[in-house]
Amino acid sequence: MADFYSAVDTGAGASSEDEEGGVFVPMPAMWFSQLKFYKEFADAQWVGSEDAPFSKRQRTKMRTLQGVTYIERPDEYFTGPDDTSLYTHMWAKPAMGAETPWNQEQASLSQHQELQGSPWLAKTGVGGAAIGIQGKAVKRFWLKKITAPTRPD
Repeated sequence: MADFYSAVDTGAGASSEDEEGGVFVPMPAMWFSQLKFYKEFADAQWVGSEDAPFSKRQRTKMRTLQGVTYIERPDEYFTGPDDTSLYTHMWAKPAMGAETPWNQEQASLSQHQELQGSPWLAKTGVGGAAIGIQGKAVKRFWLKKITAPTRPD
């Protein structure tokens, strides 16, 4: 995991698992069901923090285990090179970014007397620009396509 984080440039020098961030992996629903057979994964203490910016319902579809947050997604979201496998991606949060270069949340109001009804015009806006993805901190991996979860021996 340390190698995965060392690929992330946070702009402040070194990054580590202890910094704000995390690792995220969307998982097909069938795989998520399969992993629930394992005690460590199924245990409620791994659901994640209460103050996560998601609804309680969404948090029940997530598990955080050893710093990696697994997110259940519908099987239809995943494709693979053939009918027996699926692709998913793992990424470190600091590898993704967006920036708001300008922000004018305070509207400027002006009344236009020359128009019928003397309407008011409110000008406001928020601009955004993606700043990219650091490819070394995004990994793609294959999963075997399963049609039904099976209890491990």
